[in-house]
Amino acid sequence: MKKFISVLAAAALGMCAVPVTASADDVPYVFSYMGKDGAFHDHVMYGCDVNEDGFTDARDATIILAYYADLSVADELGKELIDYPFIDNIKKYGDVTEDGRIDGRDSMIILRYYAYISGETE
Repeated sequence: MKKFISVLAAAALGMCAVPVTASADDVPYVFSYMGKDGAFHDHVMYGCDVNEDGFTDARDATIILAYYADLSVADELGKELIDYPFIDNIKKYGDVTEDGRIDGRDSMIILRYYAYISGETE
């Protein structure tokens, strides 16, 4: 059920995404997250343009979240994801928290970044 809700939320986010006019990679975003060690870590992010449309936006977060949901299902079924769209960029940008996993937390941080840069450019 959780996976269905995650996929549904990701689809909804993707439909309402509106890119900003500034290049996202130029705007630094500092955030804290809890690492595997249980401690909080600070990290600076300069964008995560997974789909290479020139913007870091909700579409990028949706791709990361959909990948995580699909990967979870594939693991449960004992299958591999083959020819997944934007897989190279997902692997390059997807682990925003640098905890060795691409998951919903990474997608959430990308959405926060998008909200941050959207406010900066208005």
